[in-house]
Amino acid sequence: MSELSGTDRVFDVEHCAFWRHSRFDSFNMNSYEELKVNAVTRRDALERSRRRHALSRECDDMLRWIDERRGVAASYQPDDEGDGGLEEVEKLQKKLDEFQKVNASRAV
Repeated sequence: MSELSGTDRVFDVEHCAFWRHSRFDSFNMNSYEELKVNAVTRRDALERSRRRHALSRECDDMLRWIDERRGVAASYQPDDEGDGGLEEVEKLQKKLDEFQKVNASRAV
């Protein structure tokens, strides 16, 4: 067995410490990079999920609004007693204009 001199021992200990430290840093950097990649992946998945839920809420709101408008539109049917004369047509035109005005405000 060969004996290490004092300077060789110091060099060996320093080299060993440096190697362990660099290995630890390398492990931490790899772990950190993995965490960053996982965080980006998770953020993207959460953003997609948020957009899906927002779209679902918008669709539900739109369907509810359409049902409300159907009720309003159905109430604008000509009266059975009406003779279909000019007064009836003007009355229906006024109701249609009001209906379109309400719908235009919804579309904006």
